[in-house]
Amino acid sequence: MPDLLRNAWGDAVGRTATRAAERRARWRAVTATPDPDADARALLYLEAISEWLGRRDHTERPKAALRALRAHLALSYDDVGRMLGTSGETARRWELGKVTIPQDRRAQLSRLDDGLARLRGMLLSSRLSEAIRRPAEIFDGERALDWILRGKIADVVRRYDMALAYQG
Repeated sequence: MPDLLRNAWGDAVGRTATRAAERRARWRAVTATPDPDADARALLYLEAISEWLGRRDHTERPKAALRALRAHLALSYDDVGRMLGTSGETARRWELGKVTIPQDRRAQLSRLDDGLARLRGMLLSSRLSEAIRRPAEIFDGERALDWILRGKIADVVRRYDMALAYQG
């Protein structure tokens, strides 16, 4: 097997020493045999690539969600930080990848990203940031943005969905 492939596999095995050592041992066991089992090698390789892609999605999707929230809703870092229960500076560091986003915040960002996708499907993307900044009866006279900043994006989606269903 070419060194490039072996190196790619080595980079993909993970950061924890035990898991990496276990994978290397399994790799050596598979490649040390005179007639290595091609299926076993392929499975190890695919497993390593799958883990690498999972780690990448694990870090890239939350950062992309932060960027999307800021871009589509015209939010500042301080707004996003308030929504996530942290400072604007921390939200900025998360988006830039300088600090790892905690698991609970990644889950929260995933829910926010899903809500944003639904809002973008209901309202014109070009008018979304404007629409959420207007006080509306369906939000008890408040702005949808106020609800979103309090972490109620799912409620905002439901209320817009109901209001638009009545119009259609």
